[in-house]
Order: sequence, then C-alpha cells, then structure tokens
Amino acid sequence: MISIFIFFYDAKFDIITFKCGDDMRLELNLDSIALLLYCSDVIETNMCLTNVEWLSVEKTLKAETRKTPSRLLNISEDTLVNIYQFDEHITQKILYRLSLLNELLYALSHLENMGIMITTIYEDNYPRILQTKLKKNIPFYIYYVGHISLINKPMISILGLQNIGKKQYSFVKNFVSKIHNENYTLITNDSKGTEVYALKTMMRLGGQAICCLNCHLYDKKKIYSKYIKNNQLLLISAINPYSDFNVTNALYCNSYISCLSDIQLISSVQANSGAVWFTAMQVLHYKWSKLLVLNDFMYSGNIKLLEMGAIPISYNDVKSKLSIIELIDKNNTVKEEDRIQVEQLSIFELMDQKYV
Repeated sequence: MISIFIFFYDAKFDIITFKCGDDMRLELNLDSIALLLYCSDVIETNMCLTNVEWLSVEKTLKAETRKTPSRLLNISEDTLVNIYQFDEHITQKILYRLSLLNELLYALSHLENMGIMITTIYEDNYPRILQTKLKKNIPFYIYYVGHISLINKPMISILGLQNIGKKQYSFVKNFVSKIHNENYTLITNDSKGTEVYALKTMMRLGGQAICCLNCHLYDKKKIYSKYIKNNQLLLISAINPYSDFNVTNALYCNSYISCLSDIQLISSVQANSGAVWFTAMQVLHYKWSKLLVLNDFMYSGNIKLLEMGAIPISYNDVKSKLSIIELIDKNNTVKEEDRIQVEQLSIFELMDQKYV
C-alpha cells in the first residue's frame, strides 16, 4: 500500500496544512515548522539547537530585523554571519538542519497519517500554563493523540507506587470517583500500579483523562484507541512517538503532569527513592500545584511530605460527601510561613540547565 502525502501552504496566514487522503487535520504555522526543523526529534537529532540556543537565536532575529523564526526557513550563510552575526557553531547547525526541511515535511505528513498530531509553543492550542510554570524549560513541542482541547480543563493528577495493596487500590478508586463526579479531568501517566489503575478507573467511569507518556506513544495509541475515539482520553508526549523508556524522560514527564495539574495527589511514596518522591519534592519547592498526600504511616515518604507541609487526606475523607476543594480547606491547617522550605534541584538543573 502506497500512501501519498500532500501539504498546502496558505500564504495569507503562514500556515502549512498536511493532508492524507480526504482528511485535513494537522495545521502548523511557519514558526512552528522552523522550530521543529531546528530543535525537534521528529527527524534525526544530529546538530539540533538546544533550548538555550534556540531562545538566543529567536531573540537575535527579533532584535536585528524584527523577524520571527520562520525567517530561518529561507536564509543564506551570508545573512546568518553578516546580518545576524551568529557564530560558526550556530551557523553550521542552522545550515545543516535547513537541508533536512523536505525530510521534516514528509515526517510530519507520516505522523498525521498515523493519527499523531504535534503542537508547539507558537500554536494557540499549546498549554500556556507550562510556559508560566517552567519558563524556558518548557517542552517546545508536544506530540498528541486525541482532542487537545481536553488540556484546557481543570485537572487533578495522581501519582503513587507501583506495588500497592487492596486498601490503596480502594483509596485510589474512591478518589478517582470524586474527580469524575466533580467534573475534573484526570492527568497521570500509565506506569503500572497506582497510575494505570487510576487511568483505567476513570475510563470505566466514563470520565475524561490526559495520559502523559514518557515512551511508546505510537504503541499506546493502539492500546487506548477506544477511549481516544470516545473523546475520553488525550495522549501527550514530549518525545518521539517511537522512543523507548528512559529514566530522564520519565522525570520530565512527571514534571509536566505536576505543572498541568491544579491539584496533585500522592497516594504512596517511599522517602528518598524513585521518580514519585523526586516529583513530590519539586512540587513542594516550586509550588506547581496543591499537593495532597494520603495520611498513611505505612509509607515513609508520605510521613515526610506531610511534615514538610503537604495537605493530608485520609481514607475516610475520600468516602465523605465533602468535595475535593472542601477537603483541602478542611485539612490545610499549616500556614505558608510555617512550611518547611524544601531545597530541591529540578530535573532541569540536574541535567545542567539552570532553572529560572
């Protein structure tokens, strides 16, 4: 079977629309095309610009000629060196990546044909809350499958350990029921144990959820196709849809979940161990979302997080008729000035990117 990929350029609005068959779905403006060409893993990552380099290039374009990134889609070496005065390192990167433009357009058409969309910081449908909370460390682009409008709804996230008992499963089920009954969208990943159980519970209830993936988006869209078609589920990922698991990407993913959440629940965590603990510490330090922690002394991490000022929630709380906001108001007894100040490096600092 041969697939024919077609794209259209609308000069009036500087938009490229990708078409496969009779569907016309993926639209990207030229600034997005430039960003994906120079910074993304849609195609090979050799000589990509880093986030810091891209922001510097973008700043120079605006300062020197008031141009946007789309200027880089038709530019010569002389202009790069003599007008914008980019150094040799940046100039060679730009020239090499520019030679891959046709490959990028084909790759985007292929993704659209597979049902995988992509948005960037230059598109209206990009979640601005990430920019507010992460600043320059935001993911410049996000792959997604499903209706991206789900990302604008109030969200509550759930994270916890992979190995939990019946009592924990019951607690998660009751909390997810509250999320559903109060018309929140659940956001989580699909790690085995707590997260995937919360996700499947929300799907069975007929609610809506966002699943932030750190690997295998292409495979997961097949697994969850029923819920995606029902407009119950949106899959998002900041890495190539065919990528394998990577611990660093898992930590990044949890950070995005925390920033997109209005409220985050940690149901179980062991102190000083694993991605959930690291994520909880970042949430306390950067105040990305309101942090709820199950008041269960079986878990050392739960105890420590509550000592640091996380808001407690009990097994009985989730069975009560009080709403989630009412439970927060009832249990949030620690004054802000009395909370322990958590000195915590972000995942971005650990990866040698200064957090600002």
